[in-house]
Amino acid sequence: MLGSVPRVVLVVTLITVSRLALIVPVVGLLLARTAMPLLWALVVLNLLELTDIADGLVARRDGTVSDLGKLLDPLVDSLTHFALFAAFVVMGLVPVWLLVVLFFRDMLVAYMRSLAASRGMVVMARWSGKTKTAFQVAGGLLVTLALVAEAGRTGAPEDLAAWFGPPLAGVLAAVGFLAALRLWDPILLVIALAGAAQCGVLYWVWAARPAIPAGDVASWVAYVVAAVTVLSLADYAWAVREPLIAAFERRER
Repeated sequence: MLGSVPRVVLVVTLITVSRLALIVPVVGLLLARTAMPLLWALVVLNLLELTDIADGLVARRDGTVSDLGKLLDPLVDSLTHFALFAAFVVMGLVPVWLLVVLFFRDMLVAYMRSLAASRGMVVMARWSGKTKTAFQVAGGLLVTLALVAEAGRTGAPEDLAAWFGPPLAGVLAAVGFLAALRLWDPILLVIALAGAAQCGVLYWVWAARPAIPAGDVASWVAYVVAAVTVLSLADYAWAVREPLIAAFERRER
């Protein structure tokens, strides 16, 4: 059966699904909550988010955007980010109600899309959904970076080379991954700048050993992510308002 699937479609699908495999070590390393495992968690989390961008770039470059990809990509996004924030809940960093917000938003959007499809209306990915994902990505990275800073104050090695070993390995893995896909896009410059900014923060953590309360950072992230998630739900509800109104009217009859 795989022989009938175009190679590039198979590659894109494998890249997408790989995020489910990568989130497992991220969660395990986070729960260790010591400096070096947290640093590795940050590196793997960056690679995970890079694959999220890469699969879409490859699909659009090669003209292989598929219905499976349109379904699978947001599903994997939801599962990986839910798992990440669930780890933060277990660590006592964010409240459990954030998981409820994330879960019900995705379930309600899936229901609204299904309802709209039953009436012949296709609901494409909306700007609010992409914004929601961007805030979840930024929030997850920010909380993880804060955890690294908090643990690194006392747990970072004295040797700078040892501290920057994991980030260097991550950079080499990212370059090799993009080179293997022969992938280039201007958005990768933004990703490179974000990575450089994180490396700058890591050097500051190693040199200054600042007191950064990860719990406070996580609390702010939780409120912002929840607000953007609710706004995204409202935007989708507005987009399918006609099928929703028709469904409610039919039930009242």
